[in-house]
Amino acid sequence: MNVRVLAKALRVHQWAKNVLVFVAALAAGKLMEVRSLVALALVFLAFSCVASAGYLLNDLMDLESDRSHPTKRNRPLASGALSVRQGILLAVILMAGGLAAAACVSWLVGAILLAYFALTLTYSKALKRVILVDAITLASLYTMRVLAGAAAIRVVPSVWLLAFSSFIFFSLALVKRCTELLVMADAQRLATRGRDYRVSDMPYLQAMGIASGYMAVLVIALYLDSPNATSLYHRPMALWAMCPLFLYWVSRLWIKTGRREMHDDPLVYSITDRTSWIFFLTIAVVWAIAHF
Repeated sequence: MNVRVLAKALRVHQWAKNVLVFVAALAAGKLMEVRSLVALALVFLAFSCVASAGYLLNDLMDLESDRSHPTKRNRPLASGALSVRQGILLAVILMAGGLAAAACVSWLVGAILLAYFALTLTYSKALKRVILVDAITLASLYTMRVLAGAAAIRVVPSVWLLAFSSFIFFSLALVKRCTELLVMADAQRLATRGRDYRVSDMPYLQAMGIASGYMAVLVIALYLDSPNATSLYHRPMALWAMCPLFLYWVSRLWIKTGRREMHDDPLVYSITDRTSWIFFLTIAVVWAIAHF
């Protein structure tokens, strides 16, 4: 089996999303603890394996629609570079490996991982065909990574973290949908196949996505005046710098989407985008100033 074909089928580049399992440890100030890092590394591995298994199953279910899609037809299963039998075998192996890694951490992490996989399958089979429900589901799948990270280090995620995650990930999910609709518009198609979206829906989706991104920034601003912030940070007011930084980043993502410069997954785009890396590093500096 060709290594490049295998990496493309497993969507190894998508594993970068699983760094979200470290977010709860960062928020709780436990990111520097060796024990926490070992547990989170296992959770990262578990989610990477199970996510790849989910991608394979999703591609198996979407073979016909992917073959008629302008870009998805080049995926290994849709193009025939990877056989259906090989895809099923890989999915089973990855699922078993992911559950084993999660079990090494705790039963709760394993339960969250199973719930994540079940939601992924439900999304692939039904929810992705329901307008907006699919975007909410994608946001929930991102948030479940944060929850798994919190479970791994045995902390209860705050309402602030959950609210911020919900709003920012919903915004990113709508970026993904708008990017797909722009591809359809360029191909002179009126709607996506297999999803209940039309090109004419794009202005409304953009408005909702931008509003949701700004709501995430508002959550940060409100959090700074909460007892949580004053108890966790030595200089909580330094975190105010995150508000204009996030406003810039969210706004820039949506401008890039409108210019047709966005990857079909905004998180993957951000990880390969130089400006986003500067944003992430600046956020890290601000956090360090506030924390230490």
